Amino acid sequence: MRICKLLALSLLPLALSACIHAKGTVMDPQNHPLTTAKFSIGRPDGVGSFANYNVTDRGDFDFYVFPTDLNAVYVYDSTANPAITMRRIDRSDINDKMKIHMRPASPDMMPGMNINP
Repeated sequence: MRICKLLALSLLPLALSACIHAKGTVMDPQNHPLTTAKFSIGRPDGVGSFANYNVTDRGDFDFYVFPTDLNAVYVYDSTANPAITMRRIDRSDINDKMKIHMRPASPDMMPGMNINP
């Protein structure tokens, strides 16, 4: 049993090194931090969401993504239905110096219309 634990611990750095670092800031169209933004691995409006990350009060985020999940990274405004504000982040845009601009939710949004395609 002890050998299994040691083996598992020795493989942990290898597993983490395969992850892609997602770090940056989410801003509204006026370049103010969008503090209500939230990231989801998997569609946030469905059953497939299995990890969520909040941004800081400065709109900053910092997390790692497994390569198998690079096509399933979404950002949305957590104050509204995710289907209205969600945006899929293209795998080629994921890096450690990201700047994401998106429109925040507003009371006059029409249901079923995505404002951040």
